[in-house]
Amino acid sequence: MILLATTGKETGTFKWNDSEAISYLIVASEDGYQSYVSVNSGKTVITEYGNVNGFVKGTFSGSVFDENNDPVDIDGSFSIKRIKDQ
Repeated sequence: MILLATTGKETGTFKWNDSEAISYLIVASEDGYQSYVSVNSGKTVITEYGNVNGFVKGTFSGSVFDENNDPVDIDGSFSIKRIKDQ
């Protein structure tokens, strides 16, 4: 699991390390191991932003630093159910 966070409630492209986007990712494995990974560069593209109980869909791609501070390229897509705002 990778946690991506952005501000706002709209579709669009959000650059990582932008003041209104993210500067780190939380990576969790199935066995519960969790780590924080520093972002090198990248972006999240939100293509659909549904109402509560609808879906937020999009893609992400970029480069993060691993525990040895070496850059690692990542990319993927997501479709997650939107819950009520906290």
